[in-house]
Amino acid sequence: MGQSKENTLPASQIEQTAIKDQQHVWHHLIQHKPFEETPPMMVVSGEGMRVKTDTGAEYLDAVSGAVWTVNVGYGRERIAKAVYEQTKTMNFFSGCMGNIPAAEYAQMLTDVMPGLDRVYYSNSGSEANEKGYKIVRQLAYQKSGGKEHGKKHKILYRDRDYHGTTITAQTLRGLWPDLYKANEDNDIYKIVSVAINDIADFEAKIKKYNTGKYKTAGFLHEIVLMNFGGVLLGKDYLQKAYELCAAFDTPTFCDEIQSCMWYPGMFLYN
Repeated sequence: MGQSKENTLPASQIEQTAIKDQQHVWHHLIQHKPFEETPPMMVVSGEGMRVKTDTGAEYLDAVSGAVWTVNVGYGRERIAKAVYEQTKTMNFFSGCMGNIPAAEYAQMLTDVMPGLDRVYYSNSGSEANEKGYKIVRQLAYQKSGGKEHGKKHKILYRDRDYHGTTITAQTLRGLWPDLYKANEDNDIYKIVSVAINDIADFEAKIKKYNTGKYKTAGFLHEIVLMNFGGVLLGKDYLQKAYELCAAFDTPTFCDEIQSCMWYPGMFLYN
C-alpha cells in the first residue's frame, strides 16, 4: 500500500482554515455550541488506518471515516491513480445514459449477487432507501393495474433498524437509549437477540397492517443492527418473515451495509 503525503500547509494557514471552518461549515451529527469559542479539530492527513490532526496528534480511525466509508484505508496510491485516469477520460455523466465503469462494475456486483441482475447507483444509503420506497409503491400500482394506487403504500419496518437521515428514512426507524445491562445476571446481547427475532410479533404486525383499505407495499430491514451493537438477525426469523411477506404479496428489501447484503436465502422480491 502506498503512503499518503504529509500535510505541507504552514501552521498559520491551517489555523486560518480552521477559523473558516468554524465560521462557515455546518457539521454533521455534532453540537456546534463548543465551536463558538474554539474551532473544531482539523484532520489534515491519513495513512493506512490512521489520521493526523492540525496539532500533529495521530489517531487510529476505527470507524472508516466516521461512517464506514473509508474502509480501504487512507493513502491508497493505486486507487488515487485509477481515479485520476478516469477523471481525465470521463469524470461524470447523468445516470440516464450509460458509461463504461458503471456497466462493468454492475456486472461485477451482480456476478456475486444470486437472484439479482440489475444495479441502481445512488449517492448514499438514505437516497437508495428513498428510491426503494418509490419502487415498491410503483410495483404495487403496476401489479394491480392501477387499482392499488394510493392504497398499498405502507412500508413495514423494524423498531431497531437504521435507514438514513432523510425525512422519510427517519420515519422508518425507532431508536432509543440502550442499557448496557438489563441486570447483573443477564447479558443484554442475548436479551436483544430474542426480542428482535420475535417472529410472532412480526406476523401480528403484517396481518394488522394488511387489513382495511391500506396495505403494506414493502418490508424494509437490516440484517446486522449496528445501532444495537451489531446484533445479527436470525436466519430462521428472516426466512419466516420472507414467507409471510410472500403470503401478503409484500416485496422485501434489505438495507445492509455492514454485511454487504450477503445472507443465505435472502432475496429482494417474492
